[in-house]
Amino acid sequence: MALISKSQQQRTSATDAEIRAKHKSEYSKDISREPIHPISQLQGPFEESIVEATESTGSERLVGLDAQSRRRDLLESIEYKRLCGRKWLQRPGERYHPIWKLIAQISFGIHLLVKRLAKSDFEVLKILQNHVDELDGFLGRSTEDFLLIQVDVRTRIQYLNLPLQNLVVFDEMLQDRNFRLTMIDYNLKIEHAIERFAAAIEDALKDVQKGKEAIGVLWRYLKQSAEEYGPLSSNLLAIYKAMLANTEGWNVAFSNLRRQGVALQSALSQLCLAITELQRRVGIASRKEAVSTRLTIFHFYLALS
Repeated sequence: MALISKSQQQRTSATDAEIRAKHKSEYSKDISREPIHPISQLQGPFEESIVEATESTGSERLVGLDAQSRRRDLLESIEYKRLCGRKWLQRPGERYHPIWKLIAQISFGIHLLVKRLAKSDFEVLKILQNHVDELDGFLGRSTEDFLLIQVDVRTRIQYLNLPLQNLVVFDEMLQDRNFRLTMIDYNLKIEHAIERFAAAIEDALKDVQKGKEAIGVLWRYLKQSAEEYGPLSSNLLAIYKAMLANTEGWNVAFSNLRRQGVALQSALSQLCLAITELQRRVGIASRKEAVSTRLTIFHFYLALS
């Protein structure tokens, strides 16, 4: 949900980098040189986020790929790369999860507004909107990635079920050595995909758990702020309601992602079982051919003698 209207957002042409550059100055006004976060649990993430926001190399940690490109990168990269939301690369020495840092910034912006510490409410709202969009983007990317994995895994399971449901025909086809080699190569590719998908899903579920925890902290802070600083002005009340709606929506979205991730892990297990059965039958066919070859050679030598 937008905190400021599109027309208001268009009143300035500030880039994302410019907005980030204002974090330290705008979010630190009227407080000590060491910013004190209203939620002690978020002090560390908040300080780390300020350092990152003012770093000129911050953009190097971002990976901007569409869903299909992220899938291709996941499967084809030589090494698996841990990306939060398939976007944020972990920075050397980074201590806190990106979502915790986003929530730290969001809650601090709300703190500035309700305590009237910001020199410009509009600038703080722009920063808040930027963070809201980032969190929405994380959820959107994660949903897209889960959907692509789901389609991929489901398609592979359907493809493998065909021979498994026609074992007599499949076993006959496995008597052809070239066909067996083709199946072995295909199985290796599927095993690689399973390994990468499993790693990505596991990491995504870790991100989802961190997100759920962080959203819980934000929700409690919003409730506390409304009680402590109420009654709120009409403008602040509108912002409060928008943020509360965002928080509740994020909580639902994280819960949905967790269910999807667990379901995908189950689907991967089914795919593993199918691959295991195919490999077993390929192995049986290979051993039969080896025995047949040895018997043929044995009979050949008998004939010579």
